[in-house]
Amino acid sequence: MKSVLVLIVCFSICILPCVSFASSCSGSDYDKAEYYAIKAGETVVSKFGGGHNIRVHMESCSYNSYSRNFNVNISIYWDGVVFHSNKYHMNGDVSMDSNGNGAEFKEAYANDQVEELRSFRKWAGGIIGGVIVLGALSNSQNSNN
Repeated sequence: MKSVLVLIVCFSICILPCVSFASSCSGSDYDKAEYYAIKAGETVVSKFGGGHNIRVHMESCSYNSYSRNFNVNISIYWDGVVFHSNKYHMNGDVSMDSNGNGAEFKEAYANDQVEELRSFRKWAGGIIGGVIVLGALSNSQNSNN
């Protein structure tokens, strides 16, 4: 009987602290995750050449207190840069540490407009990159005036 009790105590002390569980974000964890989720969504849109009226919704959030990692599910909506009538939507999971570092976006869904934009960017190559750089220079010049 004592050996069973010793075995249970050893298991509790040695094994259970190594098991980590993610729980729903709450309080300041939620606020922090939402802030980083919005930044991640904006970064994703910039990878597609930018857009207008960018909206990022955090659909769910979990935080693992042992690894100190967030996992958030986001939906991203934006309008086209040139043609504002183009409506883009995608969603997926963002994983990152508690400081927003090492963020990765794993796409789960993209509407047809995103797929068309993705195809165009592959076809256009560096031309789109030039447009992005010129847009950034334009914004920095405007902010200095």
